[in-house]
Amino acid sequence: MEWAAWLNHSLPAAAALGAFLEGETLLLAASALAHLKGMDPWPLWAAASLGAWLGHAFWFGVGRLMGRERILALRPSWRPALEKADALVKRRPVLSLVALQYAYGLRLAGAVALGLSSLALPLFLAIQAFNCMAWAALVVAGGTLLAGPLVDRLDRLSLGLQLGVLALALGWLLWKWRRTRGRRPPSSSTRA
Repeated sequence: MEWAAWLNHSLPAAAALGAFLEGETLLLAASALAHLKGMDPWPLWAAASLGAWLGHAFWFGVGRLMGRERILALRPSWRPALEKADALVKRRPVLSLVALQYAYGLRLAGAVALGLSSLALPLFLAIQAFNCMAWAALVVAGGTLLAGPLVDRLDRLSLGLQLGVLALALGWLLWKWRRTRGRRPPSSSTRA
């Protein structure tokens, strides 16, 4: 299989897996690579949307499986906070889901927390379907827009970076050589 064909098949799968596992960074990199290789961004968007939605559904299920009462049996002091959060989710379900989607690092933890709430599963899945499509579109667009300027900068920095690494390596070798030069083992001719 040639490189371009392999990339066309593998990149959407990697994006789906990364989105399932909280992967904004992976999706940004994949979309930048897709843009640079002239690939169609739509399969990447679709795979990331599906991966994020499946990830959210999984972690919501984990929250439901853990159960609110089981958590409260372990941590009774959490009752007021969970009740307050549940009231907010009931009052503004769309806002709650969207806020947790875009709060960096809280995407999956938020899905578990929503699983502990009284939010209905069908409502969660429906809102998340649209939410994940919008999230994936924003991240794929961001990676596409960043690809060109990033490559231009890396091309300009490339020679300077190479020379800097070479200078550091030579400096380190000189330092090691000077350090070991002062510690010579005693010669065997001085023994009698």
